[in-house]
Amino acid sequence: MTTRFPAEWEPQSALQLSWPHSQTDCARNLSAVEDSLFALAAEAGRRQDLLINCSDALQLPRIRHCLVAAQVPAEHLHLASMPTNDIWVRDHGPISVRQSDHWQLLDFEFNGWGGKYPAELDNRLTARLHAGGVFATTPLAHPQLELEGGNLETDGAGTLLANRHSLLHHSRNPGRAPGWVESELKKWLGIERILWLDVPDLEGDDTDGHIDVLARFAGSETIVFAACSDPGHPDYTKLELLHSQLLGLRGRDGRPYRLVPLEVAPPMSGALGQAMPLSYVNYVLVNGAVLCPGYANATADRAAMRALQGCFPERQVVMVPALPLVEHGGSLHCATMQLYSPLSTT
Repeated sequence: MTTRFPAEWEPQSALQLSWPHSQTDCARNLSAVEDSLFALAAEAGRRQDLLINCSDALQLPRIRHCLVAAQVPAEHLHLASMPTNDIWVRDHGPISVRQSDHWQLLDFEFNGWGGKYPAELDNRLTARLHAGGVFATTPLAHPQLELEGGNLETDGAGTLLANRHSLLHHSRNPGRAPGWVESELKKWLGIERILWLDVPDLEGDDTDGHIDVLARFAGSETIVFAACSDPGHPDYTKLELLHSQLLGLRGRDGRPYRLVPLEVAPPMSGALGQAMPLSYVNYVLVNGAVLCPGYANATADRAAMRALQGCFPERQVVMVPALPLVEHGGSLHCATMQLYSPLSTT
């Protein structure tokens, strides 16, 4: 049986979100975070199904009403209520792989980015949703590997792009050799080769340097990456290191990748004075569109949209306000997980 880890640009069945609530870190700006997620969900939901889990079942009618009012077809909405710790479904949601003639969901272990935050509810979410029939008949496996979806980036053809600094961090899979982690990735994801980067985490990034903040495939021959042309920016040296390492990568044909820079937005501090990782690499692909994070800087936002349009000319590039999310360390991609197999219709 062959296993293939699909690229995000392949046709999707749905986009999954974990809705914020008053017990999450988002409590202090809950309304603003909800506004961002409503905008994100509306853009995705007009194009494909949505799976939205909310800890508070009493909020589900309001969520449904708001999205239908935003022209999301009611039949696109799949709402569930299971308890969660936080909104970052990219890291606690299921990873989809293609197994010969069917899809399979992988429920990796999630330990709150190396024990930084409570995660016991998030870690159990996928299994609970699956037991509730949300994923229809798609089988679910439970690899004994601590892994976050934000650490994985693939071209859909057997190549994984990953950041050693985060994926192999000592707080994940302690006591396991890097070779063991690599072999598990290849076994479960069907990966044939891993392109390793080794870049420290950006200012304000609690993930130790997730790849989806640094660099992503935009086709089999192209990599988009977080870039910085301002020597005074606190992440300038790290992003120069990222660029230099990307220059050394080669595709299967031995050729260098086409590298497309996405200039980070100028530094901003959050409401509590914290640094915010304002990377446009944290965009989301849905059927027919690219959802680009907006950071309330017209010049930087427009430049990112132009660059992404050049990478995905057949898709509509739509800006979604993301600053309320980045207040908590993540952006659009961190708050979503794409699905490829049908959801339950009941």
